Amino acid sequence: MSNGKMIDSSVALVLGMVCVLFVTIVGFFIVSGISVQNSYNNIQNQNKQLQTWLADNETQLNQKLADNANLQEENTNLTNQLASQNDTISSLNAQISQLESNLTNIQNQLIVIRGQTNVILYPANIDFYGNGSRIDIDIGNSGTFDTMIVQVYIGTSLSAMFNQTIAPVQLAAGSVARITMTYDWQSGSVYYFKVIAMTGQALQWSEQAPTV
Repeated sequence: MSNGKMIDSSVALVLGMVCVLFVTIVGFFIVSGISVQNSYNNIQNQNKQLQTWLADNETQLNQKLADNANLQEENTNLTNQLASQNDTISSLNAQISQLESNLTNIQNQLIVIRGQTNVILYPANIDFYGNGSRIDIDIGNSGTFDTMIVQVYIGTSLSAMFNQTIAPVQLAAGSVARITMTYDWQSGSVYYFKVIAMTGQALQWSEQAPTV
């Protein structure tokens, strides 16, 4: 009987320990479950806050992107307008240049027209000197319009006159201008001369070199 009671006591003790262990385990899982649930809830709340923050910032970001797109479009429009204005300015400059060229041509034509009727050339004097190497040609203008002598021809016949290189010589109305030429001439020979004015007049004559 005492052995049977000891066994019953041992079984009861083991069962008690098992119950305590079971209760402890169940309590642990209950506490752990509550902690996990709280963590889950915190994570859910943080996730909602993050989503709200992302939504707010996404709206701002989209607005900034839209503003940037508008600025780029305005910049493109301004660039196109500037290019169009530059093209217009270039076209106007070209037209102005053409008008200036036309005006210059008209002025030159007027000079020629006026000069053709108001410039009268005549040979004022000619001097052969320099031991057969130089000739001074004096040309007069008895008209009422100024001009310039731009070309001089000298030769031994009308068909053998050659252009002499000269700088343009101013010849005012009612005055005489001298043109000094370096030219080899022969004593007693006849030479033919031709001068041309900027206004279109041409004067042609001949002179005999002096006998040395």
